[in-house]
Amino acid sequence: PNGKLDPRSLPSDSVATVRSRPYAAPTSPLEVQLAAIWQDVLGLERVGVDDDFAELGGDSLRAMQVLARAGQAFGVELPFDVLVEAHTVGTLSQAVSLRLARSLDADDLESLLREVEELSDEEVGTRLGAR
Repeated sequence: PNGKLDPRSLPSDSVATVRSRPYAAPTSPLEVQLAAIWQDVLGLERVGVDDDFAELGGDSLRAMQVLARAGQAFGVELPFDVLVEAHTVGTLSQAVSLRLARSLDADDLESLLREVEELSDEEVGTRLGAR
């Protein structure tokens, strides 16, 4: 009635046809966790980083569920307009990362910098290579 497609009412193999982009798997731990939240809330088997929330059947009630769960999982406040602007897992991941970075106080940053400075060149290379 509202002109939106409800992917849950389609046969399971039809959901892929409503995606506007090819499937791109989440790569970072943050993207993986956000995709899992979307999958659970939207009742889908998989969600890619470029899948659009509304195209997957997301509505305002589900948006609030996603934001509440993500906010709780990452310890940040996510107002409704975040998902309006960041409507893919990839862009929501960036928004959450930005909020996490802003939530760090000076003591947290100082501690993190000390940890990084104490890493050997080999450890830095190993950690960067793991990305």
